[in-house]
Amino acid sequence: MKKTILCIDDVKTSLSTIENIIRIHASDIYDIITAISASKALEILRTKKIDIILLDIMMPDIDGFELAKSIKSNQKTENIPIIFLTAKTDNESIKECYDIGASDYVAKPFKSVELLKRISFHIDLKEQERKLKESLEYVQTVLDSCDSLIIVTNTDTQLNANQVFLDFFNVPSVEAFNQQYGSIANTFKQEEEHFSLVSAKDEASWMQEVIQRSQLETVMVKISKTARDYSFKLNIKHFQDKYIIALTDMTTLYKQLQNYKYEANYDRLTQVYNRNMFDALMDKKISLAKRESKSFVFAILDIDFFKDINDTYGHLVGDEVLYTLAKFAQNQIRESDIFARWGGEEFAIILDTDIEDGFIVIDNLRQKLQEHIFETVTHLTCSFGVSSFKEGDTKEKLLKRADNALYKSKISGRNRVSKI
Repeated sequence: MKKTILCIDDVKTSLSTIENIIRIHASDIYDIITAISASKALEILRTKKIDIILLDIMMPDIDGFELAKSIKSNQKTENIPIIFLTAKTDNESIKECYDIGASDYVAKPFKSVELLKRISFHIDLKEQERKLKESLEYVQTVLDSCDSLIIVTNTDTQLNANQVFLDFFNVPSVEAFNQQYGSIANTFKQEEEHFSLVSAKDEASWMQEVIQRSQLETVMVKISKTARDYSFKLNIKHFQDKYIIALTDMTTLYKQLQNYKYEANYDRLTQVYNRNMFDALMDKKISLAKRESKSFVFAILDIDFFKDINDTYGHLVGDEVLYTLAKFAQNQIRESDIFARWGGEEFAIILDTDIEDGFIVIDNLRQKLQEHIFETVTHLTCSFGVSSFKEGDTKEKLLKRADNALYKSKISGRNRVSKI
């Protein structure tokens, strides 16, 4: 079934451009409805089922930000993804886009491929969320029918358990479980996004804490069994002087969700951060630098004569070079530093250091890349542009200086590091 796009812009030529993109490239999967004003858009939203909204910021009657707030405050439309299409790319405007609840923004002028990919991504993400929600509702039904791991405790000891629980832990009785583990909480592994005794404020009252947390969020725990990790949704009900604990297996769904998040943040080919994730991390780094009056180094890496590699050996070898270089370069910097694919044969690096030490680190990386033996192509070189965050900087200024430094390296003969 086709998905419906609502495009809102007060410039008719912009609407026509987007309509043509959809008509030429994606008419078989999308229908598009256009609105030249906020009031017209709200009328459409009241009567039509819309799957995603493309929204301009600058409009005469109600600007895009106010319209987005109105859409997000309506229970009927609050979950529709919004992508801002805007020529405003300053940090404050971008921040406001996300603060309002927009899913994404695309800077004008945009490329049709980028726009279609963003639309597809957010529609797919919403579909995944819908499926996950349906799956969670299904899991709740399973829990109510006692197919989940169920155990009854008085906080001191486990009193009873269902057969599913005993089978999972491979114990013949609840007494055997008590003897082997002591408490169900002792089986919870410490891991990010999962609850464990380490994350509990008070070990003695961890169940009460889970009850309180579960009113605001889904509480997950991780348990290992025969060298495999299982993710469970943890639910606790207090009944008189006892607690009924239900563990619902969410391993497959949780992994699917984590995989989808991974795909959203990492470059598919090189398996390092992608440009979107890097931009988000850069924004956080700049905010922190301004708040704490700190500096950091930003560098751009460009593979010299990469087109020749593709022309000589083919794109498969070119892809292998990109993957190998990304993994090798990432291993040369600290875990706390940031490495990402910038686009094409360019990569971006953020170092928590000053410009002088940063230059040394980057030049050392350049030398190691020059010495590294790559399969098929054997050797290659890279050029670098380096700059550091200064007081009063914007992201655009910092990127521009690093880009100018990279240009300086390339016109000076390549295989070198320049700083500005």
